[in-house]
Amino acid sequence: MLDPCDGQQQLPARHPRVGFAVAALPAGAPLDPARVEYAVCGDVFTGAVYAAARGQGATLDGRPIQSAATVALERAVVGVKSRTRAAHC
Repeated sequence: MLDPCDGQQQLPARHPRVGFAVAALPAGAPLDPARVEYAVCGDVFTGAVYAAARGQGATLDGRPIQSAATVALERAVVGVKSRTRAAHC
């Protein structure tokens, strides 16, 4: 799977939430997020690169990272994208 420019409508306005994403699934697997084995996401403006491999954790620019301990939804940052618009809460 490849999303060559997530946020492409924001790119000309230099909105700071623009990036690219690539995910690898096993050969012949259906396009199902639960089947992703490897993923890479990058920030167009900062050059930051996030990478993850199933069972091996994630990195930011090659350094190990971990998820936040946030458990309350009202304290989380959530993004939702539909075909008509994107909303960030």
